[in-house]
Amino acid sequence: MDTAGVAQLYLIHDADGGEHVLKLMAEKDEGLRQRILREGAVLKKLNHPNVVHVEEVLEINGAPALVMEHLGGPDLARWMFKYNPLDWEYVFRDIVAGVQHIHDSGLIHRDLNPYNVMVVQDAQNKPRPVIIDFGFVKAPAVEITSPGAMMGTSGYMSPEQIQESRDVDKRSDIFSLGSLLYFMATGEEAFAAPLEWAVMNKTLIADFKPPRRVNEALPMRIVNAIGFCLSASPIDRAQNCKALITVLDGGERPVD
Repeated sequence: MDTAGVAQLYLIHDADGGEHVLKLMAEKDEGLRQRILREGAVLKKLNHPNVVHVEEVLEINGAPALVMEHLGGPDLARWMFKYNPLDWEYVFRDIVAGVQHIHDSGLIHRDLNPYNVMVVQDAQNKPRPVIIDFGFVKAPAVEITSPGAMMGTSGYMSPEQIQESRDVDKRSDIFSLGSLLYFMATGEEAFAAPLEWAVMNKTLIADFKPPRRVNEALPMRIVNAIGFCLSASPIDRAQNCKALITVLDGGERPVD
């Protein structure tokens, strides 16, 4: 099918003709091997319609592999640009619901971005976003990130994740959700810049163009939700998904 960083993706079929995705590590590296096995172990514990389902964790000729549900839809970025959907907010709310489940399970995704969300059609022919790629997930008592290492996707990582990826909490994912919301609401990336270092610098100080300068029709509740997520300081940010939804609904910022 495709490559996914250090892994190859294959479309496979079971005896009944059902389609699945096999994610097989392409390189023989013990650190990467542990990363994929960890990703599989984490995902097998998750059960939510907006989080990809891992059906099996196995090794093939010494290489770790994951068997996952076959989604078959485009990623969120392609879906937005292709359809310019009017119901994008409902899709965003479903993404938040998936992240809430991830956080309730004691995990931090650390790589939420439009390319790690697939959009498929559900049984009622409505768009269903599914969060994928847990290669950078932070799990309790399991951390393979080296001190000082940076992991994630520029433009969607939080300021604290740029500085030290090991120490982030769920508020880092909230920042990433804010970047996603900005992208879905405006069609632009919040911290877009010609060079990587410039993206990082803008992120560190949360320097983004006011959303209504890009889309003047945005309701203030969406503008407020973006601002609540994209604070440079985790203390001033929405502390969890519930607080984000409260403001997105038009409510006041919760005081924690």
